[in-house]
Amino acid sequence: APYERGYAHGFLLARELKTAKQTLPFIVREFLKMDLAEYMKRCKNEIGPIVKNKYPELYSELRGISTGARDAGISVPIAFLIAWNSTMSLYPRNVAPNRCSAFIATGSATESGEIVMAHNTHTDFVSGSRLNIIMHVEPTDGHSFVMQTSPGYIASSTDWFLCSSGIIGCETTITKVNFEPDFKKGHPYFCRIRSAMQYAKTL
Repeated sequence: APYERGYAHGFLLARELKTAKQTLPFIVREFLKMDLAEYMKRCKNEIGPIVKNKYPELYSELRGISTGARDAGISVPIAFLIAWNSTMSLYPRNVAPNRCSAFIATGSATESGEIVMAHNTHTDFVSGSRLNIIMHVEPTDGHSFVMQTSPGYIASSTDWFLCSSGIIGCETTITKVNFEPDFKKGHPYFCRIRSAMQYAKTL
């Protein structure tokens, strides 16, 4: 169930979550070009209510992560977890870095006709060193999936995932897009991709 799987996540990865707490201020300052207090306020006011009200299952999972980490001796508030998961959603306009590269091929494009999926994570050292978790999630509802991720994330972020629905995915970064998210109307990236991983039956 959501809270229980979150609890296991937080308890088992408490030591790694401690390093995530040390990493977020650097990412916000260096890559999002924001003051940490301003960033945390945006996440609390713009993204937190969406997660809590529109994605109650994911919010329950985040609560479990927070409690599991606490019981393992590490304080990781839900506000931090939402902010940690939101970094990909809050890059300022035209600031997002050129990072990953990926491809998927199948049919006559591969030797066996089966699927080949490849992904290169081009990232800074501090972020990349946190993306060292392979997580197998078996939710009570929806499809199970395996993903490469970071401690405290409820989606992949590197977007490398294999779902029991038969859907597999990886990402390549699209930059220089003249777009600013409006969370009054939209939904944060990590909620959208996680919902697709867990519940989508078709592309």
